[in-house]
Amino acid sequence: MKFPISNFQFPINFQFSILNVLNFLVKLFLFVLPWQTIWIYRESFLNGVKWEFGTLGFFATEVLLWVIVVIFMIWFWKNFKLQIADCRFKITSDRVFVLSLLSLISYLFISIIWSADKSLAWQQSVRVMEAILLFLVIFSGPFEKQKLAKWFIYGAIIPSILGIWQFLTQTTFASALLGLASQPIWEAGTSIIQSDTIGRWLRAYGPFPHPNVFGGYLAVVIVVLFSVCHPERRLEAGVEGSLKDSVRDSSTSLRFGRNDNNEFFNGLILLICMKRLVQKTKNALRAVRHLRVRARVKGTAARPRLSVFRGLRSMTAQLIDDT
Repeated sequence: MKFPISNFQFPINFQFSILNVLNFLVKLFLFVLPWQTIWIYRESFLNGVKWEFGTLGFFATEVLLWVIVVIFMIWFWKNFKLQIADCRFKITSDRVFVLSLLSLISYLFISIIWSADKSLAWQQSVRVMEAILLFLVIFSGPFEKQKLAKWFIYGAIIPSILGIWQFLTQTTFASALLGLASQPIWEAGTSIIQSDTIGRWLRAYGPFPHPNVFGGYLAVVIVVLFSVCHPERRLEAGVEGSLKDSVRDSSTSLRFGRNDNNEFFNGLILLICMKRLVQKTKNALRAVRHLRVRARVKGTAARPRLSVFRGLRSMTAQLIDDT
């Protein structure tokens, strides 16, 4: 018995395209972002103790990020190569912003020349560049920001459960596959809470190398969760406050090593991303309110509609007949 193969159709309607692959990989990256699976090619020790900030390695998420960047460049070239020939030089806020990011990247790589540990300086400069590339991909790509935010939130569920388990049981475990390190509570260098009344209590690490990083990650997740659940709320004040706190605390972070500076810059870039997301959400909600009002209010010749525009220098009013 013969079957007509030419008439066979695959039951799942999935269109394999660069755009679909790019969307899937970005969502996957945001989901696995907290996990610290790493290939270490140089370990550093300070006074006989492993120096975490001096360790050189390559994270699994970095591999995924560079794949995303390459696919995004292919997609960008296919969609905008025709407009490049017609592009004229004009100073805009977006171009000034991109130029400032390129200047920051250039300075970081130039600073490697006078760094004491050039390998470590190179690694941290690359990671700042990766954070900037991720920002440009997300906010220049054809993504639905609300869906990306949801996948970022989904990725925090398992790390949150892990952190709660670590604190309640006061234990941690090591896993090379998940990028987890054992943190014995009696060992020097482990982050703990200690007092005469409660003794030594282990702080939750989650999947991160330090509880402070874990806490910062969860704080960002909470802000993103609030913006997804309540998009009508005004988040500008909270985001601007976080930006001001980051700038204020930069003097403290600059006293430490290059890795702390990178955490500051990465956090600053992430907060800028959040502010842009809030701005786009605000504009979309304004458009929805405009359509809702226009559906109920219509001007006639006997009773025209009044439209008022308030600018920075003046106010104008119009009487409009929609008939």
